[in-house]
Amino acid sequence: MLLNLSKLDEFCYPKEVVQHLKTIFEKTIETLGDGAIFSIVLIGSTARGELSYRFNSDNTLDIFSDYEFIIVLKRGGRLSVSIVEILKANLSELKRNFHIRSPLFDIDFGIVSITKLKITPNTLWAYEVKENGVEVYGNGALKYLKTTNIRNLDFGNLNELIIVRLWNMLLHTDSRALSEDISRYSKFVLTFYYARNILDILTIYLPNKNILAPSYSERFRIYRELTDNCAANDLGQFGMAHDLKLKLTGHLTLEESQNTFINGYLALASSLSGFSHSHDTMYRLDELINIMREKCIFAEKFVRKIRRKKLEGDVCIFFLKKKKSCPQVLKWFLSDIRYDLFGGLICMHLSLNIVLNKQERRRFLEQAIGHLNKVIMEDIQYNCARTFEQNWRDVRTAMFDFMLIWFYGRSHQTIDDLNSVISWSDK
Repeated sequence: MLLNLSKLDEFCYPKEVVQHLKTIFEKTIETLGDGAIFSIVLIGSTARGELSYRFNSDNTLDIFSDYEFIIVLKRGGRLSVSIVEILKANLSELKRNFHIRSPLFDIDFGIVSITKLKITPNTLWAYEVKENGVEVYGNGALKYLKTTNIRNLDFGNLNELIIVRLWNMLLHTDSRALSEDISRYSKFVLTFYYARNILDILTIYLPNKNILAPSYSERFRIYRELTDNCAANDLGQFGMAHDLKLKLTGHLTLEESQNTFINGYLALASSLSGFSHSHDTMYRLDELINIMREKCIFAEKFVRKIRRKKLEGDVCIFFLKKKKSCPQVLKWFLSDIRYDLFGGLICMHLSLNIVLNKQERRRFLEQAIGHLNKVIMEDIQYNCARTFEQNWRDVRTAMFDFMLIWFYGRSHQTIDDLNSVISWSDK
C-alpha cells in the first residue's frame, strides 16, 4: 500500500512541507509495520489547508502549527508501550532534523483501533476529523466515523474547549512579557498564539448559536455575516487575529491580542451562561463562575462523562498517595472541579494583563491561587519573599502533576514535554 498525499496539492503547500509529511508517515509505517495499521489520517490545521508557515529572510522555513495525525489500528491490533515510545522518539528526532525555529511546531499523533473509531462520541473532534481529515494511507477509515451534526453534538464537551485553550495559552505565556525583556521573535510568537486561541472563541460560540462550520476561515466568514448581531459583537473583533493566524499578516499588537483573548473568553463564558457581560466582568468572576456552575455549561454526554470520571479516579489515587484524607478526596471526586479550574486559569491570565497595575495583577494571582488550590488540593500561598513573576511561575508549575493525569491522561505527554513548552522563549 502506498502513501497518497495528492489531496494536499489543493493547499499549495511548499515542497518542504510535503516532504516533511512524507518522511513522517514513512517513518511511522517503518516503525510500527504495516501489518498493524489500518489507516493513517492527517488532521488539524494541515488537513484543513490552514497550516501557518512563512519563509525567513534567509529562505528557511518556519512553521507555527503542528503536524497532527491519527493512526488507526486494524481490528484486534495492539501496540506495545515500547513500540509507541520508539515511534515518539523517532518523530522527535525528525522534528529536530527539520530545524523549525518556532516553539509552536510539533509532530503530534494519536492511536485508535478501528473498533473504537466506530464508536467515537459525537464531539467537535469527531466532526472536524470527519469533515477535514485526509487519509494518506489505508482503507477508508473515515467512513466508519459517525456523522456529527448540530443535533447530536456534545455541547458540554465543546464548551470544555474553553479550559483547553486557557491552559494551552498559559503554557506558552511568558511572565516576562509584562516587561520589554523578550525578543521581537518571542513577542511575535506570543501574539500569534493569542490570535490562534482567539479564533477558537468562534469555534465554541457558533455551534451554541446552531451554526457548525469545519474551519477557521469558514467560521470567520460566518461571523462577519453576523456582525449586526449584538451577541456576536460582544465577543470582540477577530479580523486581525484571523489574518495573523491564516496569513501571518496584520498589525495585531501583543497588548491587543492579550486583551482580546481575555475579554473574548470572559464574554464567551458569559454568553453561554446567560450572564450579563460588561467591561467589569473580570471583577465579578465569582458571580460568573456560580452562574456557569448553575447552568452546567460543561455538562457532557454519558460516554465523555464516564471517561472524565475515570481520569478523575486516577487523580484521586494520586491524592491518596500524597496522604490526602479519604473524605476530602471523595468530596473532590463528587464535585465538578472544572468551574474552579476555569476561574483559576482565567485569573492567571488576568494577572499578566499588560493594562493592569501591579496591585491588580497580584490580586488576580492570589484569586487564581484560591481557585486552583481547590482543584489540586494544595495550600499554595503567595510568597512575598519572591517576585511576582516567580510566584506566577510557581503556581503554573504546581499544576503540572494534576494536569498530567486529568488533562493529558490519555496522551503521551510527560513532565519533560511540559517543561520544554514553557522554556521556549529566547533568553
